[in-house]
Amino acid sequence: MDKEALRLFAQMEAEAGFVPCETTMANVLPKCALSKAFADKEAMHGYVVKRGMAGNRFVQNTLMDMYARLGKTDVARRIFGMVDLPDIVSWNTLITGSVVQGHMQQQEEDGVTGVVPNAITLMTLLPGCAILAAPARGKEVHGYAVRHALDTDMAVWSALVDMYAKYGCLAVFDRLPRRDNITWNILIMAYGMHGLGGEAMALFNRMTTSGKCDHGVEPTPDVHAFVVDILGCAGRLEEAYAMVTSMELGNGFGSNQLQRVNHY
Repeated sequence: MDKEALRLFAQMEAEAGFVPCETTMANVLPKCALSKAFADKEAMHGYVVKRGMAGNRFVQNTLMDMYARLGKTDVARRIFGMVDLPDIVSWNTLITGSVVQGHMQQQEEDGVTGVVPNAITLMTLLPGCAILAAPARGKEVHGYAVRHALDTDMAVWSALVDMYAKYGCLAVFDRLPRRDNITWNILIMAYGMHGLGGEAMALFNRMTTSGKCDHGVEPTPDVHAFVVDILGCAGRLEEAYAMVTSMELGNGFGSNQLQRVNHY
C-alpha cells in the first residue's frame, strides 16, 4: 500500500501534471517514513520547502513524525519550534517520537501553551514511564488522568494497567471499571513475569470464564503460549497438551506449542 501510494504520488506530477497540495503532502509523508523501498526520505523535506508548504501545520506535524521515526528527534524538535500555534497533534507527535527514541522529557503543555493533553497523550506517556522505570512520573500521569476524567477511557486504563504491571503493582486490575481483552492479557503475562504462575493461571481461568459472557474477551496467541510455558514449568504437561490440542490457531502456532510441551 505504501509503495503504491508513493508511485501514484510520483505519477500525479510527472505524468498528470497536477501539483500536490498540503493535504496531499500530509498524507504522503507518513508513507515515505514507513516505506523501506523509499530511501531518500529527507529529500521530501526539501520538496516541501521548495513547494512553499513548510509553514503549514499539518505538513509540519507529518514532517516531525517522519523524522521521529528516523530517530532524528532533534530535527523533529526544530520543526516543532517553527510551528506558529502547536496543536494537540503537534505535541502528541513530538512526545511519541521522544518516547519511542527513549528521550522521555517533561512537556509543559498545560497552562504554558494552552494545549490540554488528551487520552492519546497519556497513552503515549505511560509506556514511556514504564520503560524508564519512572513510577513517580507514572503516578503523576495517573493523577492527571483521574483529575481530568481521562481514566474512564479504556485505552488509557489499559496503558495504566500495563505500566503498573511492569512495576509489579498488580492490584490495579481489581479497580478497573470494566475489563477488555487487552487488560486481561496484560495482567496474565504480568503475573507470570513476576513469578506468580499460580495467580496467572487463576486469572487465565477467570478470563476464559468471563469470555463466555463478554463477547470478544479471549486470550491472545501470546498469552496461550505463556500459559503453556507456565503449565510446562509446573510439570502439568497433560493440561498443557490439552490446551494446545484444543486451540484453533493458524500459522503453525499449534505445532510450535506442541514442540514446547514435548520439550518439557
